[in-house]
Amino acid sequence: MDPDHAPTVAQAVKDYLAAERVRNGKTETNAAAAQRYSRATAELHRFVRVIGQWDKTVDQLNAPDIADYGAREVCKGGDFEARLRPVKEFLDYLKKRGWHKDSLSVHMKIPRPAVPKGEKRTAAVGVQPLEVTKTGLEARKKELEVLKAQRPRSSPRSEPPPPTRITGRTLRSTPPARSRAKSRRASANSKRRSAAARSCRRREGRRER
Repeated sequence: MDPDHAPTVAQAVKDYLAAERVRNGKTETNAAAAQRYSRATAELHRFVRVIGQWDKTVDQLNAPDIADYGAREVCKGGDFEARLRPVKEFLDYLKKRGWHKDSLSVHMKIPRPAVPKGEKRTAAVGVQPLEVTKTGLEARKKELEVLKAQRPRSSPRSEPPPPTRITGRTLRSTPPARSRAKSRRASANSKRRSAAARSCRRREGRRER
């Protein structure tokens, strides 16, 4: 296809899927490549059918339609990331080929799914259960008794308190940088989910009216 001439959306989808089949065939197993290709085909056909621009040229795609489609898929729930990821990659492809002057993929917002804190912490730390035999446990107990006997009988030193930061009239401990970063990420994810929920309620309200 001529990069200087915008093809129809149908032609662009066909070209993209052909390129994906070649690329996936080189990097994935046959089963994985076939599954990825099948999913991308289904999601792209559904995307074009919903926005109703199958026979229009690629340069007629616009940001509001892209954003609206993404918001509706998020509102449906389920595995919305698997449904939207092929569409987002297709929009990136249009920009790379020079068929659209704008990067439409930035308007396809895919929020991160909420993960329970316990599961996230376990996955991040990767804690493995420690198996101890009865003989090993008895040996550890004996070592502990020996260490207790060798410990000098001096008054225990109290651990220094965490550094404090003065804010007006309030003294509060300074949390670790990692905790502050996690808190900011959690707050940002919460705001994105709240914005998506509000968008869903507004759309439902417009439909009822």
